[in-house]
Amino acid sequence: MEPTLPQTILDFFRMAGQAILIATIGYVVAELILVRLLKSALVRFIEYTWMDFLVGLVRLGLFLLTGKIIIDLTGAAGALVVIVTAVTGAFAIGSERLASDMVSGIKLMVLNFYRVGEYIQIGEHFGKVIEISMNATSLLTIDRSKIIIPNSAAINGTIVNYSRHPGYRIKVRIPVHGKHDQESVLAILNEVVTNLEGRLQGEDYHPIVLFHGIGADTAFYEVWSYVEKWPDTVYKSSELRLKLVQALESHGIAVGIAPVMTATTIEV
Repeated sequence: MEPTLPQTILDFFRMAGQAILIATIGYVVAELILVRLLKSALVRFIEYTWMDFLVGLVRLGLFLLTGKIIIDLTGAAGALVVIVTAVTGAFAIGSERLASDMVSGIKLMVLNFYRVGEYIQIGEHFGKVIEISMNATSLLTIDRSKIIIPNSAAINGTIVNYSRHPGYRIKVRIPVHGKHDQESVLAILNEVVTNLEGRLQGEDYHPIVLFHGIGADTAFYEVWSYVEKWPDTVYKSSELRLKLVQALESHGIAVGIAPVMTATTIEV
């Protein structure tokens, strides 16, 4: 006896329901169990960059395996669910862009432009690398914001890695107004920065004091020093600026931009 149309429709939706259930179970097993276990195992042996990359490959393989199981067990209905899900996902995220991001992610892993934990700048975005997945790089900014940059945009843009060579520069600009002895100012600034606690030592990290230029009755000086870690640049810059100002003022040298003199009209 041939199945009736209502029975055929009912069987189709029953198979589709089974396919959705299998997909849900596959996602839970892949994402919440296997991937987390894999991360826990790999973190002891390889760095985070390669760990995220390998986990992404395992995740993709598990999703493909789930799709195959769905089609094998549910036939046409399951195939339709898989196809609709894949097509919907492709339109939602842009399959061409996704493929480009994944290829770029592989290039980033191989070329090793940056790793998790390093401070980098991609285009206008600066921060600490907290994750490199197959399709995107995540940065944590100084104000604790998370920026997600597609890998294709990262590899096609300008990448500045501040962590590959030890040392981070801090730069402080000091204005001095009024008549003063520039050589004396340079000597005072150099003494302060040389004795700055916590600065890096060595030939490559020698502090620098520059006479930067003259404005309207104001001379500008610039002081460079180097610290070990990038977070140190924030408070060390403030500490250095304070010490420079205090040292100059203790010698009677006026710090700041000269006040602008405005003409006044006297009525008679």
